Amino acid sequence: MEIIIGKHSGYCPGVKRAIKMLDEVIEKNKKSEKGKNIYTFGEIIHNPNVVKHYSDKGVLVAENSKYLTSNDIVVIRSHGISSKKKKDFLDKKIKLIDTTCPFVLKVQKSAEKLSSKEFFLVIVGDKNHPEVQGIVGNIIGKEFSEFIVVESKDELKKIGVKKKLAIIAQTTQTIDNFNEIAKFATEKFKEELFIKNTICNTTILRQNEIKKIAAAVDVMIVVGGKKSANTSHLAYTAKNILKNTYHIEDISEIQKDWFLNAKKVGIYSGASTPYEELIKVKDFIVSLND
Repeated sequence: MEIIIGKHSGYCPGVKRAIKMLDEVIEKNKKSEKGKNIYTFGEIIHNPNVVKHYSDKGVLVAENSKYLTSNDIVVIRSHGISSKKKKDFLDKKIKLIDTTCPFVLKVQKSAEKLSSKEFFLVIVGDKNHPEVQGIVGNIIGKEFSEFIVVESKDELKKIGVKKKLAIIAQTTQTIDNFNEIAKFATEKFKEELFIKNTICNTTILRQNEIKKIAAAVDVMIVVGGKKSANTSHLAYTAKNILKNTYHIEDISEIQKDWFLNAKKVGIYSGASTPYEELIKVKDFIVSLND
């Protein structure tokens, strides 16, 4: 059996940066005479094994600033947060370590700039995802009323006439979905329309590569957290090409009968999965045939 691991798999640059910064905070805090409690605002990345790893090191997860004090350190997750929540922490004089992905920061700045110019903002993404909530939280407007979060072009049909409309995207959106929504917008909105593709380069590279691998193998295994948007989109993309595509978080979910008569197997991961996890998956699949 031939096993192919996607060359763009493993942590993306933004996640590597966030993990490195968190590790540095932990080490620095250990050496301090007055060690503080370390929190991440939400899960540092959407990977349960990684979150457990840091939980075992004593890193806690906070969802707000309510019970935190100036004796605490808060590491802002790679998905970013709203400007209001950041102010809440700073007002309480809590030390912040901002690991927000640089690509996500650019989207937040775009949301702020476009809304300040009175564009009605369309965000292509999942309204319940922390990255999107952070983007929304950087919109300038009366009670954040001048925007909508959409996942498909059908939701865009609900919007009435707008003099100025701008479209941006969650960094982990599929390029195919973004293009479909953008195309529909150009046909529907005849006034001032601004479209900015804010999907990160790594996301696009992975989506293009997984399409090629899925078309060349008999079974596709996509490894990553079930709450990870980019991993779920990769699994969806591969599934559209290859029915035998399976999204797993770890080797405990793998079933031997998936590989019956399979000659080629592809393994891919989301941006929040360490490369070591892919090697574990590969070794486990090989062991099934021993």
